[in-house]
Amino acid sequence: MEWGQQIGHKFNTLGEPMPYPGNTVISDLTAENPAWHVIDQARGLLQLSVLNSHFILLPQDSYHMTIIRGLNDLVRTDGYWPNALSKDVSMQVADEYVARAVASVPCIGSIHLRFDQVLFDDADVRIRMLPADQIQQNRLTDYRDQVAEAIGLRLPGHQSYGFHLTLAYMLHKIPQAQQASLRQLKADIDQILISRSNVQLDPPYFAYYQNMFHFSPTPLSRDAERPADAKI
Repeated sequence: MEWGQQIGHKFNTLGEPMPYPGNTVISDLTAENPAWHVIDQARGLLQLSVLNSHFILLPQDSYHMTIIRGLNDLVRTDGYWPNALSKDVSMQVADEYVARAVASVPCIGSIHLRFDQVLFDDADVRIRMLPADQIQQNRLTDYRDQVAEAIGLRLPGHQSYGFHLTLAYMLHKIPQAQQASLRQLKADIDQILISRSNVQLDPPYFAYYQNMFHFSPTPLSRDAERPADAKI
């Protein structure tokens, strides 16, 4: 059995989240949102599937769509860190820098999208989200461009970034012998997704995270030491 791509980075071999401190701009899908139940049904199919031992399911209270990624403590390399910010600053300073940049850009309010399909790869399981129309596409593109300019960083893939909501990470890569089961699981989830043609997400906000299980609108303690093998 081969490990998923994020094992040893975001998760350990027991499926437990590893320290991965960072910041981001996200839009939540909360339990009060009618579309939440669609996502939760999809998560339930993962949980009940014969493939469930391969998945690290994310908590139900963490459903969100990333609008634009910020900085990560463990990825302090050219192309992933702004030139205006020294690579050896504390993560708290990095949080404050990005928070100020995001706050300088007017918020765009709630976002209208639609579910497209579920995608599986060796890293994760994600629901692809598409803007409801060209107006929504333009709003998101303009906002992302303004935030990137304020941070002073356009991450690789900025122009082609695909909006999505992550349901799970892969503990193992799906073996070839189980690909038929994977195709059936995808078809079943896609059938659920087409039941809702429109989705309204909450307005974007700046969020802090210590690992992939929890995202917070309030600053987190960054007292924990960076893992000894982390590369800067």
